[in-house]
Amino acid sequence: MTVKAKTDNAYLLGLKFSGGSDPLSINIKAGQLFWDVDYIATGSGTITYGGTAYSGSSSAKFKTVDGNDLYFGIGASYALSNNSSIDLGYISSEINNSDISGYSLSWVRNF
Repeated sequence: MTVKAKTDNAYLLGLKFSGGSDPLSINIKAGQLFWDVDYIATGSGTITYGGTAYSGSSSAKFKTVDGNDLYFGIGASYALSNNSSIDLGYISSEINNSDISGYSLSWVRNF
């Protein structure tokens, strides 16, 4: 039997403060992470009866949790031109009492 956690969409709502001089600037961000997680148990096996093997598998969602937690992040932005930049960021938060973190790389176009 295996147990997996499947996340639905998560949403961030927060503020970002940027400072520095062109072309490189540093930023910090903080806010609220809204999340939803489904826990799914999956089992499979084979039974032999009368010399014939029968296989089967099944899965069931046994718990759904949702909530929100604070998130914090730090990053840097490098201006490519007046209207575009490359951003590298790191974010840290918690989902259902488990620490999570991740990196992001993005191209930003201002218009």
